[in-house]
Amino acid sequence: MIELLASCGGAPKENIEKARSMKKGGKKKAPEINEVKRYALVIYNHGERREVTPEEFKAFIENNKELAAYFSDPNAVKNMKLPEIPPSVVIYDHWDKAAKKIISHLWKLSGAANFHAPVDPIALQIPDYLNIIKKPMDLGTIKRKLAGCEYEKCKDFVNDVKLVFNNTITYNGEISDYGKLGKKMLSEFENQSKALYLDYYM
Repeated sequence: MIELLASCGGAPKENIEKARSMKKGGKKKAPEINEVKRYALVIYNHGERREVTPEEFKAFIENNKELAAYFSDPNAVKNMKLPEIPPSVVIYDHWDKAAKKIISHLWKLSGAANFHAPVDPIALQIPDYLNIIKKPMDLGTIKRKLAGCEYEKCKDFVNDVKLVFNNTITYNGEISDYGKLGKKMLSEFENQSKALYLDYYM
């Protein structure tokens, strides 16, 4: 998983010290410190972080053109339009925490056991399954990918969850019992995504 980290730096040292001394005195309001935002890319894998290599950085920029502007002009981040979020909503320091909470909720729902593991065409006697469903997906695989930090973007996680239930609808049909269950699970996922403001991380 690749993360974009921000750290402050660049303000003249004397300005920082002046602001701190004024704040300690309590008589005058400390002036705002306009510090330039510097951004760094790191690889996060199994609890360890390391800086990206030049090759990885180049690949990241090519695959994330919308973010590229923030490396050439860090101040552009000030113009970003983020969704309005009520003060009561918890915003996590990383989107995968919200994702894990959503998967944990979906996992426990009635009928969710049908989606815990990959579909077994032989055991279920549906030999045409892989001919119809080109990209199988299940909640167990998603949990494993989250635990292993295999998702680079929140959007990739969202697409996988939708794939689980859309596959069910596609193969079984909307009016079948499994199709109805897939639609119900998909609706609940969308409700949870809205409740946790998953769009904020995308």
